[in-house]
Amino acid sequence: MKSGEQLSFAGRLGTDFKVDKVTGFVIPGHGISFTTQPDSLGKFGRVGVPVDASSIPNGLEIVQVGKPGHYELAVKPGVNMTPDEFQGKFGAVRPVAGCP
Repeated sequence: MKSGEQLSFAGRLGTDFKVDKVTGFVIPGHGISFTTQPDSLGKFGRVGVPVDASSIPNGLEIVQVGKPGHYELAVKPGVNMTPDEFQGKFGAVRPVAGCP
């Protein structure tokens, strides 16, 4: 998120996640990005917000993707979820208490 913005999560279809053209469900394995190195986001004009892992909704998981410290909130394998359902679950994700 950019400094001063209200915390929200939203995935970008085709960028953050893909949809199976046959089933219409989100393909597991990729989603919105998280990092364990929030200081690395400054070069993108963004700030990091620690996420309360207990707030991750059912049907989603945090998976390590790419560089060490980079994670994505993705649909779990075996879960059938439409893009609207996927996006809707992001509203339940909360920052760690005391963070913006």
